[in-house]
Amino acid sequence: MTSQQDTEPTRRLAIRGLVGLAALVFGVLAALAIQHHTKPGNLLHAPDKWLMDWQIFVLSERVDAQRDDLTVLYISGESLEEYASLSPIDRGLLAALVRRIDASGARAIGLDFIIDRPSTARKDAMLARAIRDVKTPVVLGVIDIRSRGIGPADLDFQQTFLDDSGAVPGHIYFQRTEYRLHLGDDVVRTQARSSASSAYKTSFAHALAAVSGAKGCDACTGLVAWLKRDDGSIKDVFTTLTVPRHAPLGARLTPEVILPDALTHLVKDRIVLIGGNFPDRDQHLTPMSLRDGDTVPGLLIHAQILAQVIDGRQVQQLSRMAILVSLSVATAAGVLFGLYFSRLWIDVVVGIGVFIVGVVVMNGYMIIVPSTILLAWAVGLTVGYLIAWLSGFRQMRTKN
Repeated sequence: MTSQQDTEPTRRLAIRGLVGLAALVFGVLAALAIQHHTKPGNLLHAPDKWLMDWQIFVLSERVDAQRDDLTVLYISGESLEEYASLSPIDRGLLAALVRRIDASGARAIGLDFIIDRPSTARKDAMLARAIRDVKTPVVLGVIDIRSRGIGPADLDFQQTFLDDSGAVPGHIYFQRTEYRLHLGDDVVRTQARSSASSAYKTSFAHALAAVSGAKGCDACTGLVAWLKRDDGSIKDVFTTLTVPRHAPLGARLTPEVILPDALTHLVKDRIVLIGGNFPDRDQHLTPMSLRDGDTVPGLLIHAQILAQVIDGRQVQQLSRMAILVSLSVATAAGVLFGLYFSRLWIDVVVGIGVFIVGVVVMNGYMIIVPSTILLAWAVGLTVGYLIAWLSGFRQMRTKN
């Protein structure tokens, strides 16, 4: 009798050890499955991105006033009302803008325009000469074979223009994800990685940071760290100007027409990004579009990335191994809670607690916590409850 009583605690300990081991093994297997299905194009990718967008939208850094180191200058349809066409943008106008902004004392100029085909020889030469002559460093947005329909002749012309003008190239791509099961959502979340097949390894924003003398942050890649105003808008973070309507070059195009004297102080000692703002092209959704569903011009996204690089801000994601460990622990913990606790409110409190911890971590350290941790917890909890119900585990524990 005594011998049997002595072995009873050992048997219970062994059972608990086996249950814990089984929960951990199941947790790892479930974590692998969940991680696989959150890859782009798989079942869980869309809800995971949706919850990540909400984290970014709510916790992005707020600024009290417009920045005084960057200015965004748009050319719009109204700016070109008296021109014969909207595309390509008149390169004589671009040349005049480069000279005017240089004369106003800008630190650097970024031209977010694709120069991959000739317009007129005279105006192409005017723009190349303007970039070459000014003292202010000029970064020109470039493309490569990642763009559909681009051919060798286009790339050759682009490189020839870069050589003639002396402009610094910076690719203008944002990260795009290929989906297998559905079309992409076209939301810009991430900076584009360097392409091994491209001669242009540096992005438009990073190139501008480099030529402007900003200290910068080479490691500030990956997710865009957005800045927003108190009302949640990202459009009013930077000083924003638009070239006014004017007569085309050759009629009465003077420096004061395209950038009035009263506004030159808004470009002095600043990095000036120049690009188009047209409703039918280069408009993008971002996580910040959750506010109103509105799109923003690509130039504004480049300005946000540039500000991120200058400030050294990063939004970090857990590594694949860290995610796997987190999912495994959450699933195993869910299984054990389902086995040992029968009160639903305890499980709900723990689940909410996990979410709150994730928000606190994100807020304090700008780390994205994958929403699949909550899914892993729910899966483990469900399996734990099922095992307990089917096997009478809780009743067996009560008797013992």
